[in-house]
Amino acid sequence: MQKKLIDVSINIDLLFENEYFRNKLKEFLKEEKEFETKKEDLSGKWYKLEDVIKMTGLARSSIYFRMKDNEFPQPVKIGKRAIRWTHSDIVKWINGKIDTNNIIN
Repeated sequence: MQKKLIDVSINIDLLFENEYFRNKLKEFLKEEKEFETKKEDLSGKWYKLEDVIKMTGLARSSIYFRMKDNEFPQPVKIGKRAIRWTHSDIVKWINGKIDTNNIIN
């Protein structure tokens, strides 16, 4: 049986023309600015995987896949079975993605 490959590429220009996507992006950037204003309070904050998923919009498997390829911040082991990500690492990663895609107007 021959396997078929499916093209799942996304036209970024069309994505940014989508009003819903633009509004969600603006909401995210507004929240990010609020994070930056509270930077001193959040600089020592640690996030669980569930928090990182909410912040990045990535699925659990995507986070671990990107960590494996060194494309996502590595967590800090804080216990026998507990890991956390630092606020600064996650914000730097998000800002890097935003800068890379030239999203900011």
